[in-house]
Amino acid sequence: MKRFKRFLSLFLPFFIVLSLCGSMPMEAKGLEKSAGGNDLDALEVHFIDVGQGDAALIKCGDAAMLIDAGENDQGTLVQNYIRKQGVKSLDYLIVTHPHSDHAGALYDILKNRSDEIEINRIYYSFAPVSWYEEVSPKDANMVRNLVEELNKLPEDKLRDDVSKDYKIMVDNLRITAMNDRYQLETDPVNNSSITYMVDTGKKKVLFLGDMSYDGGARLARESGDS
Repeated sequence: MKRFKRFLSLFLPFFIVLSLCGSMPMEAKGLEKSAGGNDLDALEVHFIDVGQGDAALIKCGDAAMLIDAGENDQGTLVQNYIRKQGVKSLDYLIVTHPHSDHAGALYDILKNRSDEIEINRIYYSFAPVSWYEEVSPKDANMVRNLVEELNKLPEDKLRDDVSKDYKIMVDNLRITAMNDRYQLETDPVNNSSITYMVDTGKKKVLFLGDMSYDGGARLARESGDS
């Protein structure tokens, strides 16, 4: 318990005030780099109000990305919000885990409005559908439907093998996957969340998905909190 509390105290105070993207070294392991321009360096993190669920728009220079997207009935809201911010396409969309309140709107966008907003690349790490059928049958249909839509996309748009230390660069912004996908017995789908650290070199934002106690405790151990 103490270790997990220390983990939360270290990482959960999000530094989300507008800040400057600091320059940082390029790292080779699992590196993805956007084609966004470097003429603008203001970082913006927008936590979109999608009710029950999560959706965060990140803008840095000419690049834009979305981490999670809310429930499937929030697809129009998320899309309209993105457009109001002047974003016509998303360089990246990251899915922390396939619960409907994080990935439902992505399913809606892919199925019903894929011609209205371009998504250049999607990052995720899902277990086989059979695992969800076993540990959380009520979520299995959502996962199955989402995977079917993802599989309709060109392979070069998908990164379905995200694991610990996978890195994405958006201009000078670094996004790092902090863990492998856990398949735990307790709260299994939430604890399968991939946690991402967004790092400008000066400020950091941690996106936990819906990781709960056991997953967080394991992440704390792996992060070297002793």
